[in-house]
Amino acid sequence: MMPSLIIALREYRQLTSTRSFWITLMAIPLLIGFLGVLPSLFSQPPGNAYLVLDRTGAYADRIASRVEFAYQRSNLRQIIGYAKECHVVPAEPDAAWAPDGQWLNDDVVERFIRDGGVPAALAEIDRNRAPDSLPFRPSPRRFLAADVPPDIGKDLSAEGFRDAIKPYLDGKIATSQGNLPLMLAIYIPPDFGKPGASLSIWTNGRADFDLINLINGEIGRVLRADAAAEAGLQRSQAASIEWAGVPISLISPAPENGANRLVIKSILPLALGYLLLMTVIVTGTMMLQGVIEERSNKLVETILSCVSAQQFMCGKLIGVGAVGLTILVAWIGCAVGGGLYLGHEIISAFHVSLAGLQSPIAILSLIFYFSTGYLSTSIVFLTIGAMSDSMQDAQGYLMPLIMLLSGPFVALIMILVNDPDSSLPVILSWIPLYTPFAMLARLGIGVSPAEIIGTAALMMLFLIGEFVLLGRVFRASLLRTGQPPRLLTLLRLMRPEGA
Repeated sequence: MMPSLIIALREYRQLTSTRSFWITLMAIPLLIGFLGVLPSLFSQPPGNAYLVLDRTGAYADRIASRVEFAYQRSNLRQIIGYAKECHVVPAEPDAAWAPDGQWLNDDVVERFIRDGGVPAALAEIDRNRAPDSLPFRPSPRRFLAADVPPDIGKDLSAEGFRDAIKPYLDGKIATSQGNLPLMLAIYIPPDFGKPGASLSIWTNGRADFDLINLINGEIGRVLRADAAAEAGLQRSQAASIEWAGVPISLISPAPENGANRLVIKSILPLALGYLLLMTVIVTGTMMLQGVIEERSNKLVETILSCVSAQQFMCGKLIGVGAVGLTILVAWIGCAVGGGLYLGHEIISAFHVSLAGLQSPIAILSLIFYFSTGYLSTSIVFLTIGAMSDSMQDAQGYLMPLIMLLSGPFVALIMILVNDPDSSLPVILSWIPLYTPFAMLARLGIGVSPAEIIGTAALMMLFLIGEFVLLGRVFRASLLRTGQPPRLLTLLRLMRPEGA
């Protein structure tokens, strides 16, 4: 065992002293961090401004009230979904945010606002929700009203208002939440409501039709109410007719079976599977290149005069395993540091993901599948290095191997996110080459103990077979020169010596 440890220590020092190791160690965290920060550098504020010049004085306040009402309706929908996810039912059965799929008409939204809105509902939900639930984050306001700038007269004609507002449509305008892009400028003439009079809307070219429809609907509602009043119908009667329609209740799936929660629970296992893939490719390629260099400069002959080929192979695997563990710890440290920097929401998602992996079986499974996956794939890289005289020779094996490993894993992630009940992840779990990746990715959504035991036993048999068969190829190829062995020759090298 001592010769293998000496070789492992030499391998570790040799690999960690290279520039490529340190570049690889820092490149991926820096790249991920840069990609995470990049959108915020070029992103626009989430809200957009609109402006109303109301020459009648009857519509601007109604439009602002309807925009605010729509925002509160959106908050109510979010609160209802959040209460379902947290399994919280309000103490008052007729509360507006009771998660029963009720139709969110104006009466329900008004009751929600009257009862205290989001703060009151959240206060009750927070007292009763599970500790591992994610905190509620209300959506930012999409539309904010802007006052008419002082340099724009309030008695302008439509043409005069158009010319005066054009510079603002090309830029930003002041609102209660800072300067925002002016999306819409609305002009309501003083004779609006009479035959032939119409309002005008100018946009910055990126108008949101939700806002246009909202304004159109509110103004149409006021005009219809005025027409009904002139016809002798009371406004309350007109309002009830206005909201007549087909109430539809939307029933959501149970929160514990929802796709979003399954994705959150799978964050840590999927991340470990991705780290396993990246670490194996990085360290395996470094080890492969090291073996090729040792063969080309005849150093391997000197080493084999002191230790056996079996000890040499074990030392290489232990050394590259230590390098992989170093990279893994560094990357996890960067991820934890990034999560702490980004805020509480990332930490909460991590807690939700970690909650499903707190049992001893889950923890042991994570360690087992990560270790065996790393070891079984490293043996393949080590054998390729022993069979190749140069990196050009190794490319014939290396690229297909990387594609063989990464292709199904990418498909696995997409399937688990979009369709957790698909049968493909289960099938991949019983293919030894993909067992560690598939099982790591599936641990977050729940795997039966029988399946863990079965795939673990299969993985151990596969690993033992790799050690025996690829170990023979490794020993036979270390001192071999010339072209890499063909398939039939490779199969003959796997046979026992003397067979």
